[in-house]
Order: sequence, then C-alpha cells, then structure tokens
Amino acid sequence: MKAHAQILPFRPQQKRPRPVYGGPKYFTEKQVKLIRRTARDAARLGKLKDARNWMLIDLLTSSGLREAEAADVRVGDLRLGYDEASIFVRN
Repeated sequence: MKAHAQILPFRPQQKRPRPVYGGPKYFTEKQVKLIRRTARDAARLGKLKDARNWMLIDLLTSSGLREAEAADVRVGDLRLGYDEASIFVRN
C-alpha cells in the first residue's frame, strides 16, 4: 500500500463581522435596587461566592466604575476607614 500525501491550499480565516449593538444600555433605578437587594439577600445566607457577587454589584452600582476598572481593583486599592472609604482606580 502506498500512502498518498495531499497538499491543501492555504486559506486564511475570514474575519467575522462584529455584532452591531444599539449603544450603551443602562438599568433603571428600580432594576438597580432589585439587583442590589437580590445580591444582598443571597449574601446574607452565608455563601462566600454570593458575598463576593454582592460586593461587586454594590461597587459597580454605587461608584460608577466601568467594568474594566472594577475588574482591576485589588484589595490593596481599597482604603477603608471609620469615616470614609476610597478606591484607587487604575487606568
């Protein structure tokens, strides 16, 4: 038996068109309150994952941080005190 090798032509992958979005979407004040309350109630049940989610949702909805900015926040970036709190935001 002879093995035959076949050379296939190189075809670069075509780029897929980007999906078209209707612009930025915002939650209503009522939706934000519902999301925050739901996350807070889940965190009170004692699961660490739910507490983390509540903290992230609270941070995003109360501070105005963008998603990428919130993703870059590290524990050392938080300055928590009795009278005030601050967050160091990276570029």
